[in-house]
Amino acid sequence: MLAEGAAQLDAEQAFSGHPSIWWEVYNLMRCTDPPCNLGPHCWRDPVGKKHYKLKSHHLRSLIMHVQDGLTLKTHDDIPEEIREQLYAEEQ
Repeated sequence: MLAEGAAQLDAEQAFSGHPSIWWEVYNLMRCTDPPCNLGPHCWRDPVGKKHYKLKSHHLRSLIMHVQDGLTLKTHDDIPEEIREQLYAEEQ
């Protein structure tokens, strides 16, 4: 299964000449802060600096937004509807 996914990402990159959107989103959202134990991917709220765990459906939504032309270069670029969803799930 992982080999198939890696092959698909390689094919996407070879076709477009750019890294895979999946790869870019997952890499950007990977949490590298030492105290964070929420999982491999989280969103850091730029205001409160709090970490919010990103689940598969959040990452898929981000990927779809990028495919639709949204800029996603930093955590500040997370769309408001995904932020609101993360805030609601936290309560």
